[in-house]
Amino acid sequence: MDNYYDTAKRMYKSSETLHNNSEYHNACYLARYVVECYAKIIVGLSYGFTYNDIKRNFSHDLRRLDDELQYVFAHSSYSIYIVDMRVDFSSLLSGYSKWNPTIRYTENSRERNLSDSTNFQNQSQIAMQKLAQMEIDGYTLI
Repeated sequence: MDNYYDTAKRMYKSSETLHNNSEYHNACYLARYVVECYAKIIVGLSYGFTYNDIKRNFSHDLRRLDDELQYVFAHSSYSIYIVDMRVDFSSLLSGYSKWNPTIRYTENSRERNLSDSTNFQNQSQIAMQKLAQMEIDGYTLI
């Protein structure tokens, strides 16, 4: 069965591999998926949503997920796992209103560089650390 935690782990590992092989565009692209999965897990658990509820309601809308996290932070028992996406994921969210899986079809795959990819890797690592801590603390991640 699909879930966001397994997807985040897969995307993180693939992003890291691509980064280490100088494939920066795709490394950055997959790092964004890690953050998307992180946000969907927090929002989903906070509202008691299933995987399918989240899939149906949030798509790839990082702006909406960011807004939900801002609200959830003040009202959720998961607040210790919530980061301020606008601060902690600032590189990943730059241009996030344009974040859409269709960017994988861009003609200019060289628009991302080592510096961008390094920032994306560091920021996606924060998301993975929070998710790993949640798992250690006994939460079942969706």
